[in-house]
Amino acid sequence: MKGLLKTYLIPSVAFLSANTYVIASWGCWSYGGSFSHRGFVESLGLFAIALGSFYASLRSKSAKIAVGALSSLLIIYSVIGMFGYWIRIVPFDESTSATILGLFTSTSMAGAAVAFLLTLPFWLLPILGATSDPSAKTPKSAARAV
Repeated sequence: MKGLLKTYLIPSVAFLSANTYVIASWGCWSYGGSFSHRGFVESLGLFAIALGSFYASLRSKSAKIAVGALSSLLIIYSVIGMFGYWIRIVPFDESTSATILGLFTSTSMAGAAVAFLLTLPFWLLPILGATSDPSAKTPKSAARAV
């Protein structure tokens, strides 16, 4: 695996450098309003390989725990920010670090999070192909399986 990673090192660095230059040259840094910056979406595959390689290189148990804890906290931070964007606490454009950090003290964010968690099963029912309506007809695919 190490030889394979070395083979892709120069092309990956060249692509990321060119991509970073194009993104930095763009006039609208938010790329059309969304939670987070979408300019590096094309590079996520390369980042995933690098991140996996980094995780695989960790040898000590304490380093694995520290990196795992930090990764978990960053994922939670990102999910909270994304949820704040969905419920329109984080503005469409021109949000600041204070806006994102304010999510952790926002009472409207806390209320919205509780409401979201309480209604989550009803959001998941259509995705799972189930229904909350007991009088609804059985889907044809489920009827054939019986």
